[in-house]
Amino acid sequence: MQKGWTLLEALVVMAIVGLLWQFASPGMQQWMAARTVSVATNSLASSLRLARSEAIARQQKVLLCPSRDGLTCTSGPYHLGWLIRLAPNDISGLTAPVASRAVLHYQGPLSNGVSITANGAMASYIAYRPDGQTRQLNDALLMGTVEICLPPHGQRIVINRIGRARIEPWACANQQS
Repeated sequence: MQKGWTLLEALVVMAIVGLLWQFASPGMQQWMAARTVSVATNSLASSLRLARSEAIARQQKVLLCPSRDGLTCTSGPYHLGWLIRLAPNDISGLTAPVASRAVLHYQGPLSNGVSITANGAMASYIAYRPDGQTRQLNDALLMGTVEICLPPHGQRIVINRIGRARIEPWACANQQS
């Protein structure tokens, strides 16, 4: 006696699996999008904590900036990559290539469709002083939000005037860049 499935049994099983997949797929996609936003948010929040702790430990300014190559700060959104580096003396040194010893961490581009944008001066960089507070390179106040989005899911990191970051839910619109 041979063991196996008949063609009819195989077709019935495939039809049932197809129906289950059709109902489960949208829920799975929504879960994956929410998870992607969460992972990107936690990665950036960890980098902010690293930049702040390095500034305190080294007793010098450290900044986090968008970077596509891991050597220079660039204009553009953070989802194209970011760099943690020792801060230059002034804003003109921001786009100059960084000596490898000044690079503390590099995060490459996020390839999963998530966008990360910051408001105000934080779109260019987020700098920490040796006391852990966020300030611009000219010592002006620096605080605001960084928004992480994969529609319709979003989170944002709110950085207060003393440099602490908190994560909160945020309903993002279609703002892919």
